[in-house]
Amino acid sequence: MEAVLARAIAPSTINWAPPPVGAEETDQVLSRLLTSDAFSKAPRLRGLLGFLVERLRRDALHDLNEYTIAIEALGRPAADYSPGEDPVVRVQMGRLRDKLQHYYGGEGRGETLRLDVPRGSYRPILRRHGASDRGSEGPTLGLAELLAVGSNDAAFALGLHEELLHRLFRLLDCRLVPYPDGGGREPDYLLTGGVRRDGERVRVSMRLVTARCSAMRWSEQFDRTVGNAILAQEELALSICAAVGRCLAWDE
Repeated sequence: MEAVLARAIAPSTINWAPPPVGAEETDQVLSRLLTSDAFSKAPRLRGLLGFLVERLRRDALHDLNEYTIAIEALGRPAADYSPGEDPVVRVQMGRLRDKLQHYYGGEGRGETLRLDVPRGSYRPILRRHGASDRGSEGPTLGLAELLAVGSNDAAFALGLHEELLHRLFRLLDCRLVPYPDGGGREPDYLLTGGVRRDGERVRVSMRLVTARCSAMRWSEQFDRTVGNAILAQEELALSICAAVGRCLAWDE
């Protein structure tokens, strides 16, 4: 299934993908951050940053969540840690985002390859900045938080949002704009949607609107039977990305 859908949204088909970021470039970004004034006196954030980048290098972000970060990166004991009672991950991720913003607003201002952890996500991404980037051509896209329609839909909606961020970034790179906090950069289009479940059946309704005037450009519903939630989220994200890709390719 994934191979079929991946071919449907191949960058060679819709010309969205910038040059891939290799391991050497990733290591250089991490090294500059760790030796910067912003991070040199923040050992806990240095450790968290190193953990996230190592996961990124290994393409091992699919199971990255609050619990994993608390145990493996921040040293919380697995037997005692409860995400609902201990906000350590949310607090440290907020501080990490602030440090990154401070670094790229100052000593890292001229860097064209930048690390980001979008709000609402724990997955790090590397973005290329600059007008010469191939990935910067064409319309930009923001992803709004998915609405959980029912009281039991929130966890699935959050997981799907994480998967969509990951897949969309692999297609769009710097054309995927953090939303709602894009550093003053407003996307051309906004992808919104909602999740509702009925037993093992899940329906995801997605809409693409122009960000400035909220005119609807595209709308579609996606149904899945949920046995394995992660697999269902991956399949849904691939299907949604393929549909959005076909829509935005009209602008190329």
